[in-house]
Amino acid sequence: MSIIQSASEINSLAAKEKDTGGVYFVTAFSGLFAPYWDPGAAGLIVGISQYTNSSHIARATLEANAFQTRAIIEAMKLDSGKSLKDLKVDGGMTNGDLAMSVLADIGGFNVIRPEMRECVEPSERFRRLYSCQLRHI
Repeated sequence: MSIIQSASEINSLAAKEKDTGGVYFVTAFSGLFAPYWDPGAAGLIVGISQYTNSSHIARATLEANAFQTRAIIEAMKLDSGKSLKDLKVDGGMTNGDLAMSVLADIGGFNVIRPEMRECVEPSERFRRLYSCQLRHI
């Protein structure tokens, strides 16, 4: 669809609109996973009108992520009987202030971001360095 060139652009594009304009995005590209477990589900975008623009679709994408996260957390609450007050997040998506605000609003919990947002790659580098040091002892 060529709406964005990289994932980092989605927040600035979505910020151009105050809402989705009635657009909803179901991100089921390979079926729906937890908590629905429907491998036959297909992704879809609904609510498109003559007024829909790429910013509405971008914002609907951020909301889709938040709704999916909330569904998983609600399933966990049913299993555990415990409510979530804070969600600690990391990774590239946490760099988007709008994405994290939408997640907090839809999820109904506080979103806590680490100061070092990209934890996966630095921790992988640390693991490799550590394993190299152990081999040389």
